[in-house]
Amino acid sequence: MARASTSSLTCLCRRDTVKAAKQATARKYVSPAYKDVQTPTNQVAPSPKSTATLLRDTRSLLRRYPVLAHTTWSSRIDQSLADLTSVRNARITIAGEAESGTSSLVNSVFDDPLSTDPELSVGLASRRLGKSPPEAIPLRYADRTSVSPLEVGIPSRWLRDNQADVVEIVYSAVGPNQSSLDSLHLSDAVVLVVSEVRLLSPPVLRDLLLDLGEKPNLIIALNVDDPSHSSALRTLDSQLSALLPRSSAPRVTVISTGLAERGLEALNPTEPGHEVSYENFQTLYIGSGMPAFQDAIARAVAGLRVAAENSTAPSVLQEVTADYVLAKALSSMAFAGAKIGDDLLRASADIAKLDYVAKDAERKVLEELDAVDGTLQVSSEDASAAAAALDRLFEDRLVWWKLPVRTDDLVTEIEAVVDQTYLRKFEEALVFYTGRLIGVSAAMTRHTDNLLSTPAFSQTSAATSPLSSLYSPILLNRIQQAKFESSKISSSDLSQPLITRRRQITAPGGPAEVLQSRAQSGVLTSFTLSTASIAGAIASEIAGFAELATNVGAGLFGTVFAGWLLQRRWAKARRSFFVDVEKRITGGLEDDLGVAAQALVDRSLYSARTAVVGATELYTKRQSGFDLFADDLTALDSRRRAFQ
Repeated sequence: MARASTSSLTCLCRRDTVKAAKQATARKYVSPAYKDVQTPTNQVAPSPKSTATLLRDTRSLLRRYPVLAHTTWSSRIDQSLADLTSVRNARITIAGEAESGTSSLVNSVFDDPLSTDPELSVGLASRRLGKSPPEAIPLRYADRTSVSPLEVGIPSRWLRDNQADVVEIVYSAVGPNQSSLDSLHLSDAVVLVVSEVRLLSPPVLRDLLLDLGEKPNLIIALNVDDPSHSSALRTLDSQLSALLPRSSAPRVTVISTGLAERGLEALNPTEPGHEVSYENFQTLYIGSGMPAFQDAIARAVAGLRVAAENSTAPSVLQEVTADYVLAKALSSMAFAGAKIGDDLLRASADIAKLDYVAKDAERKVLEELDAVDGTLQVSSEDASAAAAALDRLFEDRLVWWKLPVRTDDLVTEIEAVVDQTYLRKFEEALVFYTGRLIGVSAAMTRHTDNLLSTPAFSQTSAATSPLSSLYSPILLNRIQQAKFESSKISSSDLSQPLITRRRQITAPGGPAEVLQSRAQSGVLTSFTLSTASIAGAIASEIAGFAELATNVGAGLFGTVFAGWLLQRRWAKARRSFFVDVEKRITGGLEDDLGVAAQALVDRSLYSARTAVVGATELYTKRQSGFDLFADDLTALDSRRRAFQ
């Protein structure tokens, strides 16, 4: 029970008259730990030099590989190294939620009714009277009671005789802040106060137990109304068994802050009219379990003393605490390393997924195009139809006997038929597949964006987990350029070789022009021969060299021969034209289409492939760094176990 300053002043007049009687009883029950505690600790400390060396090596490893998002363990290691080289008091942290009775426990333990300082009770009671009291309040021994925002000094013989400093932590439902967690880890002994009503139901308390479960001097103070009639201990034991391994389960001490405060009130009444009752004090205070609790804490910090009186070597307790910090730092680094390993494995799986999607899309598109062997097969039906259309042209409009009047329009006639019939359906199919590749490009861009949206490629990962982060502005710039390149696909890109070959048929110097030239030459030769034959027949008739019938027959023979010669030369020119078209135009078309198809497929997959190649390079570097970190961490842990 907290006592006000006026109540304390009221009791001052009575304190001198009953002090001698109180001492006999109070010394026996309130503070058996006031005597020098000689109980040796059962903990074996590791070698001081090995612990300090390992702490320095661990700190160096943390600096080389920032696997932890925060520098808390690095600062804790610094504090542990400083502790090993200086003489200090034992550190005890008493922590709990506001409803657990943590402040009442501190009052019951350190509100000494035998203190000569009348302000002790007032100082303890006023430490949390502000509007927003701090979460953690240090309590240290002082000759006179002093209260400041930074610490509370009290003339506690328990703190003096046990060479101890206490930090009282009353945390909220969200849990202790970072400085309070530092105090918990760096303390030589930790007391977690648990209420009878809530036990281990608060998630924050369970997280604390899991975090501090390996701490050597961890004590759970179960605060109940009546220790002699409480079943909460059995429930707490079962909860601890489910939460922690039995080998690392903390010690449990049952206390009752309510009985302790009532006992102290009976020994030193603060209300007017109340008499001192030694019997009630003995019954209530002993029944509260406070003497046993004080003994438990005293035994926990008994290893503070060094073997030699003037030795500068660290005490057993300092060594044990430093070794805990070392083990916990290594454990935290191992846990963080496991998460980094999982992140790298997940990133590798995401990269492999994008690579598989890109290769699968390439395989499917090439199979649809029938361009697996590097060439794109031209439809035989379309090729036959194109050839048949030219045959019909030559058999109808460009037959040999029409050449004298069609020669000048021959290229135009061929161009009109070629433009309408030369692999037009096949060209439409190529345009369709070009659209398909545009869709593939868009799909690859989405898959690439999905990869870049994973945590490993986020900008925040570079700060929170640099060892597993694949974030790279250079890679992002390369991927952005690749996206732009892969989007530059037009509907005629795949059919462009076909369009070019089609134009080559009627282009200057092409097969159609060569055919026209041969047709003109044949027509000219036939016309010359026919004209010469007719002219010779007329001349013979005029000169009388032969009869009229003979001259007419000779002229007709020459004309017929000229026609026959034109027909033969035209047939030969047609055959050469088709051979020329087949060899120079259609013959290399399939190869050109295959090259164009592969180029378009590569362009449509460019963004995904760029992401895969760049991400794989980054992943390889990060994995190599992580492997080095894992090897160094394993070596540190092996050294620690060997020293133990």
